[in-house]
Amino acid sequence: MKRKWIKWVSWILLTPILLFVVLMVLLYVPPVQNFLRKQATSYASEATGMQINVGRIDLRFPLNLLVRDVEVIQVPDTLLTLGSLNVHVQAMPLFKGKIEVDDITLQQVTVNSADLIEGMKIRGVLGRFFLESHGVDLTDETAVINHVELSDTHIGLVLNDTATTEKTDTASVPINWKVDLHALSLKNVSFSMQLPADTMRMVARVSEASIKDVSADLKHQFYGLRSFLLTGTSVNYDTGNTQPVEGFDPSHIALRDIRIGIDSVLYRGRNMNAVIREFSMNERSGLSVTSLTGRVFADSTVIRIPDFRLLTPHSEMNLTAQTYWELVNIPTTGRLTARFNALIGKQDVMLFAGGLPEAFKEAYPFRPLVVQAGTEGNLKSMQISRFKVNLPGAFSLEGGGELYNLTDSTTRSAALDLKMQTGNLNFLTALGGMKPGAPLVIPDSMLLDARLGMEGSKYDARLLLKEGEGRLGLTAALNSTTEAYTADLHIEDLQINHFLPKDSIYEFSASLAAHGRGFDFTSYKTAAALKATIDKLHYGDYKISGIGLTGTVKNAVANAQLTSDNPLLKMTANAEYHLAHHYPDGKVGLNVTGIDTEKLFGVSLGKNSGKPLDLQLTGEVRKERVFTHLTAGDLKLNLSARAGLELLIRQSTHFADVLTKQLEAKELNHAELRKALPTAVFSFSAGQDNPMAWYLATQNISYHDASAKLGCAPDWGINGKVALHTLKIDTLQLDTIFFTLKQDTSRINLRGGVINGPKNPQISFTSILTGEIRDKDAELVAQYINDKGKTGLLFGVNAKPLYGGLGKGNGLALTLVPEEPVIAFHKFRFEEHHNWIYLHKNMRVYANVDMQDNEGMGIRMQSLPSDTVSLQNMDVELRRIRLEEVFSILPYMPQITGLLSAEAHYIQTEKSLELSAEASIDELTYERQRIGDVALGATWLPGEKGKQYVNTYLTHEGTEIMVADGALYPAVSGKDSIVVNSTLEHFPLSIANVFVPDQMVTLSGDMDGDLHITGYTDSPLINGGLSLDSVSVYARQADARFIFDNRPIQVQNNRIVFDKFERVITRNEDAKKKVSGFGLGLNYVMNVAREHGGYVSVESVEGKYSEFTVSLPLPVENEE
Repeated sequence: MKRKWIKWVSWILLTPILLFVVLMVLLYVPPVQNFLRKQATSYASEATGMQINVGRIDLRFPLNLLVRDVEVIQVPDTLLTLGSLNVHVQAMPLFKGKIEVDDITLQQVTVNSADLIEGMKIRGVLGRFFLESHGVDLTDETAVINHVELSDTHIGLVLNDTATTEKTDTASVPINWKVDLHALSLKNVSFSMQLPADTMRMVARVSEASIKDVSADLKHQFYGLRSFLLTGTSVNYDTGNTQPVEGFDPSHIALRDIRIGIDSVLYRGRNMNAVIREFSMNERSGLSVTSLTGRVFADSTVIRIPDFRLLTPHSEMNLTAQTYWELVNIPTTGRLTARFNALIGKQDVMLFAGGLPEAFKEAYPFRPLVVQAGTEGNLKSMQISRFKVNLPGAFSLEGGGELYNLTDSTTRSAALDLKMQTGNLNFLTALGGMKPGAPLVIPDSMLLDARLGMEGSKYDARLLLKEGEGRLGLTAALNSTTEAYTADLHIEDLQINHFLPKDSIYEFSASLAAHGRGFDFTSYKTAAALKATIDKLHYGDYKISGIGLTGTVKNAVANAQLTSDNPLLKMTANAEYHLAHHYPDGKVGLNVTGIDTEKLFGVSLGKNSGKPLDLQLTGEVRKERVFTHLTAGDLKLNLSARAGLELLIRQSTHFADVLTKQLEAKELNHAELRKALPTAVFSFSAGQDNPMAWYLATQNISYHDASAKLGCAPDWGINGKVALHTLKIDTLQLDTIFFTLKQDTSRINLRGGVINGPKNPQISFTSILTGEIRDKDAELVAQYINDKGKTGLLFGVNAKPLYGGLGKGNGLALTLVPEEPVIAFHKFRFEEHHNWIYLHKNMRVYANVDMQDNEGMGIRMQSLPSDTVSLQNMDVELRRIRLEEVFSILPYMPQITGLLSAEAHYIQTEKSLELSAEASIDELTYERQRIGDVALGATWLPGEKGKQYVNTYLTHEGTEIMVADGALYPAVSGKDSIVVNSTLEHFPLSIANVFVPDQMVTLSGDMDGDLHITGYTDSPLINGGLSLDSVSVYARQADARFIFDNRPIQVQNNRIVFDKFERVITRNEDAKKKVSGFGLGLNYVMNVAREHGGYVSVESVEGKYSEFTVSLPLPVENEE
């Protein structure tokens, strides 16, 4: 019985052990592993709501695990894929509390956090991760990691917002682990991060990196490594959405080819060491660091940088420094010593010039900038010594100083001295866009002494600038606690012409003094005072003085007064402004009693230049009013508005908006426009005793009186009138010029014109323009009445916008009015419905105009309605226009008579232009001198590839005297070119006689020849030859006739060449003797040629001939 009981007890005790052993054995059986894989993935999928798949799980004895083809999907995103995971862990050491990892390998992993993590997204690919670790002791908290390798890994982090979650307080657990890492290697690894709204983007790519022999004792804070090497690395950093600027841009940094080598890194309390063996990189801007080497060393007493050296292809920098730990613990003890030296080449300086003008970059001296600086001491007493900045040939700056108790705002103090001597600093003028030879220069050999001081909250500065015999001195002080300040500026005999050599300003002496308390000028507690004087200003022939400016700020009210008492300007001005008001509130006054406008502005007032001037200007801007009043002699100008400045601007802007919307709708509403008007009035009046009249008199312009009054208000709309009486311009006199404007709720009435009364010494007439701008249309009519009361012109146009969608197109319809217009004293009539022109918004013009009088004179303009392709297809015809009657309604025109008839056909498409025109004038006369029958024809036709062809002819008395044809060749880029051939056939020079005043000379004879014009349109070349046939010039005052040789005159590249050309002069009494002439007046010809940039050359053969060549340049339009 006892044995049976022992047997049962034994089975009871062994059963769990046997079950555990069986279970462990089953875990290594593939079918069981496969069953467990399916059950686990199914359970996990249901629990998480995700689709989880595991391709294979293989567990082999003792602890060798293989997992393949893992996939986690949350539709529509794949959150995780795993190619394979291998884990090889030794089993026996685990029973001793140790971990021996032979191999942990991850391969082909992709991660996508999608929306699982609030505020961020992580996406990445892990190519391969390998870990080998022998020597992890959980009891002793020590770990030895033999090898870690990460390759082909790319991680991206996108932060969606900057919100942060509160962190829960957790008790910190001390970490006492000691970790040794023998080798870490990275290959083809990258990391990118992007902050919200693209405010910051950073990308880092590592080609290869290795770290060897890293030690970390987390308990005793000991860290070290033997070597670190990084190669083939790039880093990109961008902030904002702007494009990178030229040169180095701190918002867009792109580093390439980074190589870093660091050895012997140690950190153990105060014992530190690091050796930078190598560092090099290239930046997007062109900045290149070829070498950076140095060492940082510290022991229990000292921290030392024995030699820190940076090299670029163009620059070199060195830094040495030493301090003591005592300075770190107690800043007012210990000592810091540092020396910095640099040679910075122009190429590197220009990398940081960014958007500065190219002219400055070119003018900057091609010499290295030398910088030397040193400091020694602590925060209780610090000395700055050996401070020098030198740009050879440009400037030299040196200085030094002392600083005390920098950490105590009450007892701190400082004194810094600076001295600078300038050389050639003219390259700085390029910063203002100036080029060599600009008006501004910077003199050489200027000396600058400056001293800056500080004592507690008090700051002071003293500056002295010497330039030749001139001096500029400045002293200033500020108390940052009380905000009290003073400043004094003195300038003595400063030669302004040394800075502005092209100006006429020489010695200049002035002073300025200011003092006050407070910088918030809207506060009633702030007070300030300013006084400035110009003691001497040598300007041209003037030595000016007596100019003063005073100003105060008190109780938030600013006052200023300016006075000038010298021959150039005698005036006083004052101003007041309330700074505390939230609206503009102030006034200004100006009284000018004398001004030399010719010296100041180059404007002469003629005989009135020395006349006393009484110019007064007052202006006020208040909360509900704006007012300006100007008087100068009998000239008066007033502007007033019933609103403050801000309200006036808002009302004017609102009126402009209402008007713009109505114009866009193509319909005005005068009632609404009037409601939007501000209330303002402008008036002007002037007689003959004022500066404006005096200046106009110097231009041979005078008037008797002028006046204008314009106003607007919601109650009475826009109204105005302008009048000018007895305007004289040289010999022209206009008795009355007037214009009136009046608006009601439905229209604006316009009326203006010119009236010459019966006493006008030249011509008496009345010319009137009347118009109306209504809600839906506008009309303007011109009328001319001569001294006999006869209407010479009555013609106008009605303009009405048409709307799309109403069957009337979309554009502007012009209707010619009245039904029976008068032109050149002839009453015309329109053919029925032949009085309109339509301007479509697509730039096409439609027209149907046909008008004629009872004597056959008429005008016709008609578009071709069948042409729906061309922008314009127009026929224009003038029939039997009597020029003497047309010019009779144009005052002050020469007397021209003749019968004009013309026809023209005009076609324009989007890419070409076609024109043909013919005109003839029968019995043309000019100032009662007959020219004869003249006809002109022209044709302009398009050709292939944008080419244009032209052909013209000119006839006189029915005979063709000139023909020209040519072509224009447009250029794709650059200048257009032309080729023109013209022929003159018996061109009568007598045509020019009618245009010679008083028939001082008379031409006779004919001209024949051919001229060829080629080259660019802005600089053509003319070649050819001209033949004179019995040409002579008769000078009536000399009673002499010049007879020209009939030999050809050559034109060679724009030069007229008289080849062995002869001429003689005959007088009536010497006609039979054939006496030779007295010359061409070569002296006169040479002077004229030189004034126009040309010259005259001569070649003579004794006893035979003299050959003269006159060369004159063609005018060329300035190119933008």
